[in-house]
Amino acid sequence: MVTHNDHPPVIDVRPPGQPSMTGLVSGILEDVERLAEQQFALLRQEVKEEMKKAVAAGAMFVIGAVFAALAGIALMTALSLGLYAAFPTLPMWGAFGIVGLGFAIVSAALFLLGKSRAAEVHAVPPLSLQASKENLQCLTPARK
Repeated sequence: MVTHNDHPPVIDVRPPGQPSMTGLVSGILEDVERLAEQQFALLRQEVKEEMKKAVAAGAMFVIGAVFAALAGIALMTALSLGLYAAFPTLPMWGAFGIVGLGFAIVSAALFLLGKSRAAEVHAVPPLSLQASKENLQCLTPARK
């Protein structure tokens, strides 16, 4: 039986204590994996913080709306009765209608203000999302 051993023996010419090419590549891959894990952990933390802010803003919005409704009922009643007393020829329903329309306008303005504030809350922080996209682009091979 003849064995073919055409390859010369591999001679390691590296100075003692120097890592091999496989070791270097393995170390780089471990570093990239660790960086990706840290980046996603940071993204998760920032999403949690944004969600906490959103919940707090929502709770304040609901509490404010309840108090506004109670105050609106009391003020609407007082203003309507005052308007009816000041203008005896005005029917009571007209006095309540005028005051109710005024409250409807104010509540619409407050609703729009709350909507614009809610638009400032980001579920995913833009900077972390961009950094994650860049990291993924570095990790995936370019396609032609």
